[in-house]
Amino acid sequence: MRAGPAEIADALTGSPEAELLRQGDESIPDRTELMAWLRTSTDQWDGSEFRMILGVLDQWTPHLCAPGCAHAHIGSIAGECSRIYDRIVSRVDETDAAILTAEATAIANVVHEGVLTAVVETLQARRAQRSDEL
Repeated sequence: MRAGPAEIADALTGSPEAELLRQGDESIPDRTELMAWLRTSTDQWDGSEFRMILGVLDQWTPHLCAPGCAHAHIGSIAGECSRIYDRIVSRVDETDAAILTAEATAIANVVHEGVLTAVVETLQARRAQRSDEL
């Protein structure tokens, strides 16, 4: 069996993993919208809840869409975000510590999206669950 470089490139272009990664990346909400929700809905969550979710995500083993997808590094990044939050909260209140930590996820998101999305979606789901219980 023989193939030239152009034929190999064409065959790899449509790989299922590449398509899964692309779809996964497209499903990640806009960071600006996530941060806007955090800033404007502080009546729906608190800083200790934000920190608790980081701790849960630190131990979470997500289902991976494909090798190297955005979910692959959520645990390690959430763990580092937990440590950042713990250092910040000693200087400011819990809400401000959460928002500053959320802003810091931009550094990790340059390489690995997902942590901020996971935190905000969990906060929103917990809020919805509390509303349903009322």
